[in-house]
Amino acid sequence: MSNSLWLVRPLIFLFLLTVLTSIAAAQSVTGTISGNVRDAQGAVISGATVTITETRTGFTRTAQTNEEGNYVFTDLNPGLYTIDVEQMGFKKFTRTDVDLNVNTTYRVNATLEPGAITDTVQITGEPPVLKTDRADISQTVEQRELLDIPLNGRNFQDLIFLVPGTAPPPFNIPAFDNPQGSKFAQINGQGIASNNYQIDGVDNNDPLLGLTILIPPPDAIQEFNVTTNNYNAELGRAGGGVINIYTRSGANEFSGTLFEFHRNSALKARNVFNPTNDVPKDILNQYGLTFGGPIRKNSTFFFTDFQGTNLRQGRTTIQSVPTAAMRAGNFSGLTFNNNPVTIFDPLTGDANGVGRTPFPGNIIPPDRISPVARNVLNLIPLPNLPGDFANFFGASSFKQNAYAFDVRIDQNIGSSTTLFGRYSFFDSFISDAPIFGLGGGPAGNGSPFAAISDGRNQGVTFNLIHGFSPTLLTDFRFGFNRYHIESTPFDRNTNLATQVGIPRVNFGDLLSSGLPFFDVPGFAFPFAGSIDALPVFNSDNIFQWANNWTKTAGNHSFKWGLDFRRLRLDRLQANAGGFGPRGRFFFSSGQTASADFAGSGFAFASFLLGLPNQIGRSVVNQTPTNRTTHYFFFGQDTWRVTPRFTLDLGLRYEIYTPIKSRLAGGQANYDPLTNRLLVGGIGQVPLDTGVETDFNNLAPRFGFAYQLTDRTVLRGGYGISYFTGNFGFTGGTLSTQFPVITVQSFFGPNSFQPAGSLAAGIPAPTPVPIPPTGIISPAPDQFFFHVPFDNNIPYVQMYNLALQHELARSLAVEIAYVGNRGVDLPFNLNINAAPPGTGQAGRPLFQQFGRTSDTVVRGHGVSSVYNSLQIVGRKRFAGSSSFLASYTFSRSIDYTSNQGGFVNNLNIDVNRGLSDFDRTHIFTLGYTAELPFGRSLTGAARAIFAGWQFNGLTTLMSGRPFSVTVDAGPLNAPGNGSFADLVGDPFEIGDTGPGQKFFNTSAFAFPPINPPRFGNAGRNILRGPGAINFDFSLIKNFLIGERHEVEFRAEVFNLFNTPHFNNPQGFFNSGAFGEVTSALPDERQFQFGLKIYFNRPFAPRISPAPAVAPTPAPAAAPPANQPPTASCTADRTSVRPGESATIT
Repeated sequence: MSNSLWLVRPLIFLFLLTVLTSIAAAQSVTGTISGNVRDAQGAVISGATVTITETRTGFTRTAQTNEEGNYVFTDLNPGLYTIDVEQMGFKKFTRTDVDLNVNTTYRVNATLEPGAITDTVQITGEPPVLKTDRADISQTVEQRELLDIPLNGRNFQDLIFLVPGTAPPPFNIPAFDNPQGSKFAQINGQGIASNNYQIDGVDNNDPLLGLTILIPPPDAIQEFNVTTNNYNAELGRAGGGVINIYTRSGANEFSGTLFEFHRNSALKARNVFNPTNDVPKDILNQYGLTFGGPIRKNSTFFFTDFQGTNLRQGRTTIQSVPTAAMRAGNFSGLTFNNNPVTIFDPLTGDANGVGRTPFPGNIIPPDRISPVARNVLNLIPLPNLPGDFANFFGASSFKQNAYAFDVRIDQNIGSSTTLFGRYSFFDSFISDAPIFGLGGGPAGNGSPFAAISDGRNQGVTFNLIHGFSPTLLTDFRFGFNRYHIESTPFDRNTNLATQVGIPRVNFGDLLSSGLPFFDVPGFAFPFAGSIDALPVFNSDNIFQWANNWTKTAGNHSFKWGLDFRRLRLDRLQANAGGFGPRGRFFFSSGQTASADFAGSGFAFASFLLGLPNQIGRSVVNQTPTNRTTHYFFFGQDTWRVTPRFTLDLGLRYEIYTPIKSRLAGGQANYDPLTNRLLVGGIGQVPLDTGVETDFNNLAPRFGFAYQLTDRTVLRGGYGISYFTGNFGFTGGTLSTQFPVITVQSFFGPNSFQPAGSLAAGIPAPTPVPIPPTGIISPAPDQFFFHVPFDNNIPYVQMYNLALQHELARSLAVEIAYVGNRGVDLPFNLNINAAPPGTGQAGRPLFQQFGRTSDTVVRGHGVSSVYNSLQIVGRKRFAGSSSFLASYTFSRSIDYTSNQGGFVNNLNIDVNRGLSDFDRTHIFTLGYTAELPFGRSLTGAARAIFAGWQFNGLTTLMSGRPFSVTVDAGPLNAPGNGSFADLVGDPFEIGDTGPGQKFFNTSAFAFPPINPPRFGNAGRNILRGPGAINFDFSLIKNFLIGERHEVEFRAEVFNLFNTPHFNNPQGFFNSGAFGEVTSALPDERQFQFGLKIYFNRPFAPRISPAPAVAPTPAPAAAPPANQPPTASCTADRTSVRPGESATIT
């Protein structure tokens, strides 16, 4: 990119900011209070003095109404405010209990009555739910809901799914990489990487894995906000949702909490697939405290919290292991999908698998069985359940000790300046054992990620808001977050590979110790050893500087700012190409198949012969480092065109610099056009290897809100938002290949010939010198990534139209069309994949340069489409209850979900289908309700019958789609997978359990191999089981004095013990094809909690016992100089149903 363009484009952007500024009514970490002041005849009152006071901290700010009677206070911390409006010749107007949420606008209009300014018209009531000044689609979950709705594991992220358009993902990052328990969400059809998590307005994302770094306990969170469509221009780096947590601060009163939550297996149900009568051990203790208050009243405050978590959990899974007959080489009578398994002798026929003859009796002679395979099988237990597949009930233990705390200090400096600082800390140890012991295999929950893990995350935030005048404010934020993890397999520091007879694997260091990763399709995954993702050592440091300015002028509220982020990401995980430092042996049916018979061969038979289809290993030469800087600029304006019509216009500009290594030679980029490897920082090759910066990331935003009636608002908008993918799309791609990591991969000449043997092990890597020019030509024949030199940044075009109607002061319903289109989305494409029947010679880069290794383009260029109907019913807490109910009817279509790869790399269009996470229907309901009885009682009766409350979280959703694939080995198309052939109606049967079919499996067949072609079934054409879940809690409160409480709670997760089945096996070559053999480990579980509140942060649930009122004395006549108390009727804009007005 030329220097002239680098200069011109920012200048163009600054010019556009001058002409077109955008949405300022709401802020990412603060809120806005605005309104209009009129007299009783409806005439505007200009010059009125409006004062807001945060009642808990004493913070005040004052402004004057403009010539149209409007006022606005921006950049306010969430809290409980009182609004006073004064003007000579009118009674003073006061509005109390204005509960301002994060990233929201609270509108309070005032009608002033003629009279003395010493008289006060006071308005009280519930907060409004009608959004009259905003065009985004968003919801706020408040503190009472956070504290009362049952949360399994006390993770606030469970409540994100109350927001319409959100769906659980097909996967979450395993515990070894995610000890804090971060949960992904698919929001409005976009990938997990497109969400932006913030804490107090500061970046809270781990860029590599997409995790939330800091997850405070519910007791430490004031509230959180989720914006899912048409964000204001201050919010970016997102295509799905922006989730912003606002942590609690201290106040003028000391307050605190002590809590303990406990659950154990004595009150836990048995998993539906547990064949025993025993419930595995499950003991959880979560305990902690909060404490906050004034250091100096009305000026300096503190808040701190601590939470400890101790979990001991037995986990179980059903897996497939080889039977005794299979281990002896006897496959006679073995069938899968009602078809006999026939294994062919690879020593017969020709090199292309033609003319092979079966082993006599379908039995491999004992002298042909690999001694190494026998030794590995000695580490894998025999079946303990009947059947050839899904025949092993495995159990292992999971252990976690985690400790976290936060400390926050707030300071008010007069009425013009506020600042706060926060430090957060999290530390964890995890042990998640494999079910085969030293033999490895999956963890007890079926995950392939059994590991020992140590983690420590930390975060610092500093925020300063200063008002130069009532109409000009600035907001400065600094943030630093660190994510650190060290995870290793259970067989670390052993030489098991050497012991079983595989040479050149164990070299006496930690990285190469233990067993290799054995991958045998149709059996446990891993079949033996540990997955290639281990070990991993990760240290990510994210720095952020942001400065925003807000200017109020007339009916416009302008805001502009900048946000700079520096990412230092260091992750040592040597698994490029799917290989690890201990090596990977992949076995296919091709080595025991015949090219003359479709569906022949068996992967485990190939393993017995010791003949892998693919062998690979990653050799670490140095620790990968990744550096990048993000520059964000925005301008925004909210224009109150009329009292009923608000227009939002905005523009955002984002620059993401290409990933660079910290050191010369720390990354390389393969050029597929020239077969050269460009080593960054060497010779004339720049550190970014020539990947250009995309300067075209202008993101306009537009929105409107029109108040049709006092109770109805029509809103809509359109916007563009950019984001970057996680995993290797924000680092960890070019730094995970030669020269940092040497990736060895070996294939046979075709899918029928082996890549080597177990007995021969993995060949030693061949040194490759780096010339002074930094250009290696020709490139070594290793697995390589290619990042396109003109790599565009992905973005989402989002649009919505919503109608919201207020049914009562605290209750509203909203119906909306919400849609988006993803453009230039991330993908992984193997550009060296061969057509069927061509073998290694058919690889495109083999024909050009003699390359046989997989070569993956990690770029942007596919699209997605999402359309939905979203309905929300929201009742904010008033009286004694609140709820948030949402329903989403949606359809999401893409080419690959969550920046994955393709089954068919030669024709991307055949991969287009329903998104992996698509769910047609989702309904969620979160509610809290205080029972009304017993409040008028006294004494013991009141203690027993008053103070009861029930709460719940309900979810109903349809199933996720899935594909039917086959072992593509016999198709002789290296680098590609294949769908099955669809030959009938795959109607749903709905049965679950081993041996039971969920759908009609006879509707599928293996694609023909004479001539060979890919299957025609298509991606995600079937849908798995839906899910219904009810979480419920019952709370009993005991009031001590007027503000202290003891709370006992009984919580039950999955109240009706409804199994939540995983999708059926979609791999055609599996013996469990079409069967549902696992369910989520979330069977019914009781949990008990005890909380002690000292000065509860909101009004106690039980009012003090009624007292007998004394006989009132006769009223005295008012003094001669004081007018008598009067009553009045306030204007509807001031008093609404559910509010009350008094005059003093």
